[in-house]
Amino acid sequence: MKPYLFLLSLFAATFMSCSSEEYFVLTGLDSANYIIAHRGDYEQNGYPENSRASFQSALSLDIYGVEFDVRQTKDHVLVICHDKEFDGVTISEATYSEIEKHLLSNGETLPTLEDFLQIYKNSHSKVRLIVELKLCSVSDVVGMIEQYALQESSEYISFNLDYCDQLVNLGYGSKVSYLDGTLTPIEVKERGYAGIDYSVADFTSNPEWIPEAKSLGLKVGVWTVDNTISMLCYIDNQVIVTTNKAWMCARNNTN
Repeated sequence: MKPYLFLLSLFAATFMSCSSEEYFVLTGLDSANYIIAHRGDYEQNGYPENSRASFQSALSLDIYGVEFDVRQTKDHVLVICHDKEFDGVTISEATYSEIEKHLLSNGETLPTLEDFLQIYKNSHSKVRLIVELKLCSVSDVVGMIEQYALQESSEYISFNLDYCDQLVNLGYGSKVSYLDGTLTPIEVKERGYAGIDYSVADFTSNPEWIPEAKSLGLKVGVWTVDNTISMLCYIDNQVIVTTNKAWMCARNNTN
């Protein structure tokens, strides 16, 4: 789609309304193939984001992937948390045993990456693991995923260019997408990354990046989109959508 047509379709979409059932019909695509659950499937059930319960719920959905954030403690334990602090404790400056004293709102301890990988192995889910690297050792994360033999099920995203470059050097360039929106598609291609995963604002300012990235063979994703009509527009352009409302678009949605 030409950039101006993309903008026109997005503009027109704001004046439309449709149910989640119409959503599948209007796209002409299997929308579940383009949906990533942001920090798990927490919203519909009231789970804490990035919790074990949220992760397990996302694995039960028939969608493309589940995204989660990885950080590392002072004693090198890889944990799942979006923010640098958890319950007032700076993760990188505390041991995991210190962090374990603080609980999520559902009574869980902060999950580790190993917890998630074990849950995934036991689930036999086909949902892909979308691993966002926050502040952690790239080699430690990759090493643990290799230990669980989940290389083929895992993809990586990061705002950190150095982390993305490390993944390329480790042989995982085909699995990494850049998040920051500061590189053009050709620059991403030249660095050896698999794709771009940019914000709505990035694509609104640079709509030509979607067709340009596709012409270069890059994967294209957008975050974080919760409006059904906006999701429709991106999916029509074969853009993978990270959303807090993944359950609405799952093939097995019974709501």
